[in-house]
Amino acid sequence: MTPPELLKAREEAGTDYEALFALVGKPSRYIGGEWNSVTRPGSFREGAVGVCLCFPDLYETGFANTGIEILYRKLNARDDAYAERAYAADTDLAQALRSRGLPFFSLESRRPISAFDIVGFGLPYELCYTNILEMLDLSGIPLRSAGRDERHPLVIAGGPCAVNPEPLADFFDAVVIGDGEEVIGEIVERVREAKSAGGPWRQKLLGSLARVEGLYVPSLYRAEYHPDGRVASVRSQSPDVPARVAYRRWDISRAGEDGFSFPVRPVVPFVQTVHDRLNVEIQRGCPWRCRFCQAGFSYRPYRERSAKELLAIIDEGLRNTGYDAVTLAGLSAADHTEIVPLLQTLAEHVSSKRISIGLPSTRADRFTLALAGVLQAVRRQSLTFAPEGGTERLRRVIRKELTEFEIRETLKMAHANGWKNVKLYFMYGLPTETREDLEGIVKLVLDSRRENRGLSLALTLSPFVPKPHTPYQWAAQDRLDVLKEKLAFLRKNLPAKIRAHGLEQIVVEGVLSRGDRRCSELVEAAWKAGAVFDEWGERFRFEIWEKAMADTGLTPDFFCYRERGEDEVFPWDHLQGGPEKRALWNDYRTALRQAGEPLPAQPHLKERPEVIPPGKIHLPAASAVQRIRFRVGRKGSVRFLSHLEQIELVRRALRRAGFPVAFTSGFHPQMKAAFGPAISVGYESDCEYFDVELTRRMDAESAGEDLSRQLPQGFRLLKASRVPLFFPSLESLINRVDVSVAVPEGLAGGGRGERIDSLRRFLEQEDLALEKPKKDKSGQVRLVRIPLKPLILKAEWEGTGAPELLFSLRIAPGGNLKPERIAALYLGLGPEETQSLRVTRKAFYIEKKDGTVSEP
Repeated sequence: MTPPELLKAREEAGTDYEALFALVGKPSRYIGGEWNSVTRPGSFREGAVGVCLCFPDLYETGFANTGIEILYRKLNARDDAYAERAYAADTDLAQALRSRGLPFFSLESRRPISAFDIVGFGLPYELCYTNILEMLDLSGIPLRSAGRDERHPLVIAGGPCAVNPEPLADFFDAVVIGDGEEVIGEIVERVREAKSAGGPWRQKLLGSLARVEGLYVPSLYRAEYHPDGRVASVRSQSPDVPARVAYRRWDISRAGEDGFSFPVRPVVPFVQTVHDRLNVEIQRGCPWRCRFCQAGFSYRPYRERSAKELLAIIDEGLRNTGYDAVTLAGLSAADHTEIVPLLQTLAEHVSSKRISIGLPSTRADRFTLALAGVLQAVRRQSLTFAPEGGTERLRRVIRKELTEFEIRETLKMAHANGWKNVKLYFMYGLPTETREDLEGIVKLVLDSRRENRGLSLALTLSPFVPKPHTPYQWAAQDRLDVLKEKLAFLRKNLPAKIRAHGLEQIVVEGVLSRGDRRCSELVEAAWKAGAVFDEWGERFRFEIWEKAMADTGLTPDFFCYRERGEDEVFPWDHLQGGPEKRALWNDYRTALRQAGEPLPAQPHLKERPEVIPPGKIHLPAASAVQRIRFRVGRKGSVRFLSHLEQIELVRRALRRAGFPVAFTSGFHPQMKAAFGPAISVGYESDCEYFDVELTRRMDAESAGEDLSRQLPQGFRLLKASRVPLFFPSLESLINRVDVSVAVPEGLAGGGRGERIDSLRRFLEQEDLALEKPKKDKSGQVRLVRIPLKPLILKAEWEGTGAPELLFSLRIAPGGNLKPERIAALYLGLGPEETQSLRVTRKAFYIEKKDGTVSEP
């Protein structure tokens, strides 16, 4: 499906992308090549269906998305398909791509996204919608489905917001409703068949996809409206297209070809991500069905993986990644039927390796001494509980069955077991909420602080937004001025750190959450006016959305602030996303009735778990008996990694290699690995050093071979040798460095003889210095003048080949300068020209007081 000449063109385009990376703020998020990422040769791609899995947010945020990882592995396990990934381009890269006429690209091969057969978007959150249009536009793909033809890929979507895809109906060719593990294979097969048949294939393919269970093709349905704007109906336009689209469900315990039901070789990022650990899905769905929670209804039925299976997945996953933490992910992980024995066994397996275990937000009535003992075995991290409502009355209305006594006792237990930091999630603006409920939040926090001296509470306050397929889909959302008043009251009276969602963002979320397909016009208007990354508070511009709402007539008054009637047709009624509509209505009426009823003596619908005494977890203390020094080089795209990213990469490689590394003691044990001088983003190197202390002796050469097998592409082991444990740190010893600066031919100036003379004259200047910005104690930035002559030990042009400056520089405290800045001063280059210089660290040296010089 991909002609050889196009592949060649993409390889050439890759050079342009590499040049762009030097111009953007955080290039490491775009370089790809992470550990365990998958690439297929071009010859394979030509005969397979290519899928680009896109996440409409920055790499750091979207990387941990479990759905992308699952589909990535399933597709790449097929013989007839392959998958690559793309994450949203930040504004600096987007500007650079547009100014140079380059299309957006995939992470693995940097192919234009428009060259794939299928482009699939995750829909994590309503405020990511404008990012989808940005990614399509950067890729040169028409925004609207109606504007695409056989030259363009099939554009599909799935994920949490697919419960109501109508606000994006005009942009997607098809939407996966429900779990995507099985349906993605059927999509691949139908795309392959349609394209292989030849001739016009797009409309035939859409008709074929509409008959696949769990697939919704918006263009084959017609929406009609009442004069007042309410939806009258959403109907299929052909008898061959189902009137209602059923959710597709997946058995999460079904094993793949590798024998596991969950990815055990997940991609390990270079960049520090939001959830930088091994995330393992232990359950799907939730047994509680809180009335405000869309996921609790949409992901029904509740499903679990067995403890035995999870232990095998985690063991293999840690071995393949080198992570030092694992999170048991789920909507209510503490409700897993085997959670305590699972945690106990897991802790016994991984604690000796200083691998910590975490749970996401935990129900206060499910936190036991057994959980407390396991979760603090290696690192005592913060705990998170979600009371949601401020009073028992309101918690009963939203079906969050927690008493104040249980919440307070749980906080006492956590504090007594050594936790100093606890996060609490509360919602406000809930249906039937009164001032007493807000005061209940304040009282609960005040009482908890008084009862637990020294306990630090951090609160997240989230305004309520009614969601489709929940009992509250009929409810009105609080107006913006009301939410502002409530938040001001809570901020004034709560004695704790508060993190609150932007209220203007909540208005847009509310509109898009229950919007109909006319909202496609609203989303496009906001995007055209500059709305991108709306989920980031510092980038959100409410005035853009206000104007777009005014221009389109699609306002919060209609979509957010009005109560719906029992018989109102919702834009998503033709999509089966959970319980039947009648059952949800009855539950909604029950909630409103319960708001005025006295509290029951026993608020729990489920029994509390048995409190199992925790087993003692012993962490073996082993002293270091050996130190090995490694020297590695880095070339190619990995030059865009920061020093901290490189350090974490090495630590994970050491874990994968199974080295018996020594650790520090205390609450947060750290690997005893020391690193040489920091390297700048964009530098290549032949001399990256690090020392590792071991609790068991190893042959240095064998250790080097083991480590070499675990280093990502672009890194190369150059040397491994033993050094005494008592030696000072590398950073304190190294005081000289040799570097080369490759200069583009057009910037080097003149012939070789002229360059040698000009360099001599440059070095002979009496007052040779550079100005370096530096912050003073008050935070003000001032320019510091640094003399260069004491720092430049030697400078010369490389004798042969392309123009290359060689510097030997002294490393002095507070006086270090980037060699490209010295080269730029000498050659008279501007900022963008300076960024085109390519720097390589060639060697480090230790110069002693007697003048002798040696390598580390």
